[in-house]
Amino acid sequence: MDDSSDENGIEAAQASVSLLYETGFRAGPEVVAELAARPGVGLNTGLSTGTGLNTGIAGAETEAGPPYFEIPKEELAALCGPNDQNLGLMGRLFGCRVQCRGNRLSLNSSRADFQNLFQLFLQKLRSYLVQGIEIRADLLDALYCASKDEYAGGNPEKRFGQDNESFYDPRDTALTLNGKKILPRNRRQHELLKSLSSHDVVFALGPAGTGKTFLAVAYGLSCLSDGRAGRLLLSRPVVEAGENLGFLPGDFGDKIGPYMMPLFDVMHYLVKAEQIAVLEAKGMIEVAPLAYMRGRSLRDAIVILDEAQNATPAQVKMLLTRLGEGSRAILTGDPGQSDLGPPGKSGLYQAAKILSGVEGVAVQHFRNEDVVRSALVRRIVRAYETDAAADDETKFREGGAGHRRGREQGREQGREQGEGRQF
Repeated sequence: MDDSSDENGIEAAQASVSLLYETGFRAGPEVVAELAARPGVGLNTGLSTGTGLNTGIAGAETEAGPPYFEIPKEELAALCGPNDQNLGLMGRLFGCRVQCRGNRLSLNSSRADFQNLFQLFLQKLRSYLVQGIEIRADLLDALYCASKDEYAGGNPEKRFGQDNESFYDPRDTALTLNGKKILPRNRRQHELLKSLSSHDVVFALGPAGTGKTFLAVAYGLSCLSDGRAGRLLLSRPVVEAGENLGFLPGDFGDKIGPYMMPLFDVMHYLVKAEQIAVLEAKGMIEVAPLAYMRGRSLRDAIVILDEAQNATPAQVKMLLTRLGEGSRAILTGDPGQSDLGPPGKSGLYQAAKILSGVEGVAVQHFRNEDVVRSALVRRIVRAYETDAAADDETKFREGGAGHRRGREQGREQGREQGEGRQF
């Protein structure tokens, strides 16, 4: 390499380092020389600790191993967790091993995008550590999803800053229940929680496992606990999923219990059963079938209609017109899993379409990549969507072929009739 190449390489490296300074990171002079020696390779810095740090070069492993990030010793124990359990959780999120040697943390991957994402993830994680917030599995998962969204959606030169439109902090929309934080696990959950706090009617539509019901119930309980609402009313259409269970014995509660069990499951996960019993006894939590809403006037209440894809258009309209002063409604469901037939017959689908754009109404759509229940559920949803798309394509092709065959048969019949007339 000649002198001019060296100078160009060093100038490019210095420009990269200047960019890092502008975004709040630090890099020592040895990085300039390293970048100059590896033209075209991006710079992956460690985390800014205010006391100097080590930098690694992303894109390939060095002789000593993958790039590492220095963590202040006072934060190390909380970050790693008891018996390094947080490192194991991080490894499962990133799909490769996370190691800690001394106060140096490293991701065992040679991929530049993984290293840059890991850096962004650690930056967010440390912002929680310095506030003394406990690092738990749900927080790690939420920060990983937030980092992925931000990394994928932004300009590389801006993705580390809050000026990037894809940036969001899960703490901005976190809910508090019994002193614990409930954080959004991806961007669309974050947007749903924002909508819940700023709109009177919110529709949450999307595949199973995206957290629609969980967040709706968590929001309702949160409003109940801090006095933002006087009552939480939970409802579902009493529609069987393709089976006729026949007569159910017992009183009213026994009859509707099986249909409402998913809502109770969420509540029991979030708060103690004794608390729910007390709130029910006081009338602050009410669970009722959708059919029992007619004629009521609901005031100062959070109304949640779950599985709303099984409500007819008339039922959804009836529920929404029950809302009185101080009441808000949350309707959740997956139009693709309606037991009423095609999505067009679903009251949820129709109402979301009609009311979208109306002041005070928000519609949040989730996709299969937003599934948080498990990776398996995400793959199942994706497989069904792929199969449905393939069926639609096949029907379209068969329909086109049938139309062409019809036209050809029509022409043939016309020719035969014309020949008959000639003779």
